[in-house]
Amino acid sequence: MSTALQSQMVERCSDVVAHLSQALQQRSIAVVAVAGESGYGKTTFLEQCRRALAGTERAAVALVL
Repeated sequence: MSTALQSQMVERCSDVVAHLSQALQQRSIAVVAVAGESGYGKTTFLEQCRRALAGTERAAVALVL
């Protein structure tokens, strides 16, 4: 696979991850608003989402490369 093609695929994966991140952020804000005042539960949920998204990004880039 040419370097230019790899670069384009990585860029597309980055775009997808950015869109997923934005959607996740909007969703987590909504969930936090519904969750109420429980700080520990909100933090734990958001951290789990961030870790899952980071893993998805690594997997997507690994597939491209």
